[in-house]
Amino acid sequence: MKQKLDFFKDKLSDLSRRNRSIRLMKLYDKYTVDIYELITAEASPTPNLLEALLQGKTKQMHIVARDSQIEAQQILSQKLTTLYRNLKAIEEETGIYDFSFGYPFLTGAMQDGTFFRGPVFLFPFRLEKTARYWVLERSDEEPIVNRTLLLALKKLNQFAIDDSMFDETTPVAIQSITDAQRWFQQYEYHFPIASETLQKCKNYTLKSVPELEKGHIFLDNLAVLGLFPQGSSAIQKDYDLLKLKSDQSQNLGMISQLLFDLETNEAYDALTPPVKLETQNEIPEVEQLFLLPTDGSQEQILQLVRSEEGLVVHGPPGTGKSQVIVNLITDALNQDKRILVVCQKRAALDVVYQRLDSLGLGSITSLIHDEKNDRTKLYQKLKTGLEATWREEEVSLLEYQRVSEKVANYEARLTAIAEALYLKMTKKVPNMSTSLFMSLKYNRIILN
Repeated sequence: MKQKLDFFKDKLSDLSRRNRSIRLMKLYDKYTVDIYELITAEASPTPNLLEALLQGKTKQMHIVARDSQIEAQQILSQKLTTLYRNLKAIEEETGIYDFSFGYPFLTGAMQDGTFFRGPVFLFPFRLEKTARYWVLERSDEEPIVNRTLLLALKKLNQFAIDDSMFDETTPVAIQSITDAQRWFQQYEYHFPIASETLQKCKNYTLKSVPELEKGHIFLDNLAVLGLFPQGSSAIQKDYDLLKLKSDQSQNLGMISQLLFDLETNEAYDALTPPVKLETQNEIPEVEQLFLLPTDGSQEQILQLVRSEEGLVVHGPPGTGKSQVIVNLITDALNQDKRILVVCQKRAALDVVYQRLDSLGLGSITSLIHDEKNDRTKLYQKLKTGLEATWREEEVSLLEYQRVSEKVANYEARLTAIAEALYLKMTKKVPNMSTSLFMSLKYNRIILN
């Protein structure tokens, strides 16, 4: 099971030359900042900044004064401002805060001559600001190996990377580039060290990339703060959680059905055929609660959800997918169900919440973007909901039943007319006069 989950997780990895985790050609202010610059500009009031970042003893580190009068420090503060704004924008859109301190770097040329340069270990941090300083806050998450870089070396360079390295977390003893070299040596990979002292991360263009011998790889004493993506999807961490549950022999439920053929226990590598939009039983109108308008195809989907364990709905922008989601939620609430809505992008979740709130369902809906920061709001909403007095409005309920009955009658009339128009009285297609007669007959019976 673990190997199969790794198979799907690796498919999410971006192994292109554009990925900074594999090929950091140039330091852009919106993505990265060089630790070397922070140290040489004497910008950080934290003594021995590199050691402090590696040792993990200090929770918060002041790195640059925001009101400094020194030109080099002012430039660094401007860079951090650009980086901070980009991090916030990405977090607001996707809910992901993917910011790390990368050290040291593995640099070299692949077998085809392609230059690469990426961090070996990633130490998660948050970039924050106070009235006077830019601050690095150490994340509660554990340091990790740059899985994307190792995977690229394995797949694109035919490099014999030991699979056990992918699951390694950074040992506490990694406090220098020599420790990183020893870490590789325990897996029989002997990479030379380019320099024992910290170096400036040079910017390269396609023309200025250093010419290295094919297959030559070395440890580069570089330290960079930045965004080093480990996958093209936000569900990378979900796979790690599934692996943990699998190791603990926990039942993965519907996930197993979606990812694996339960009879052969083999991983699916393609989507199963589309589900036909056919419901087994007609659902009475009074038992359906759609607060937003629906067309025929949307209503078929909403009815089909009741009989299917899993369903994928796709369509171009503007076709009403958010509308279907909202109606799915309101219909499930009408069935006394609890609903969890998850989205990869934060903006999409906001749209659904705003629509529910506009329908008067805000009091029983909680929006969570951050499991820690939004926890207090969630508990307060739960408290308010539990203390509230709920009562059914008898008049509204009777009106709802009346309207539902009226809609059901209209549907029955239209269905009967459609059947009359296309009814085959014999095995042959009926002639025009017979079809017209049957149509008039059914209209007279129903409409009178």
